[in-house]
Amino acid sequence: MTRTIACPENCDLLACAAGDDSSPGVRSHVEACPRCRRAVQRLRREISYIRSALAPDLRPASTALVLRTGTSGV
Repeated sequence: MTRTIACPENCDLLACAAGDDSSPGVRSHVEACPRCRRAVQRLRREISYIRSALAPDLRPASTALVLRTGTSGV
């Protein structure tokens, strides 16, 4: 009989996709589980899209400065 390991909760997959400190168990599961790996890849694309869609005024100050002036202000 094959032992089935439960997939992590969605909030754990989101933390992994966002680069937050996810547990080593979650990271190793994502590496081994095609379904969770695809979910994390999808979440990373969504996070990237959301970040790129933010108005310049909502981005971190250093990023907004680079976008407005074309330099880092240095």
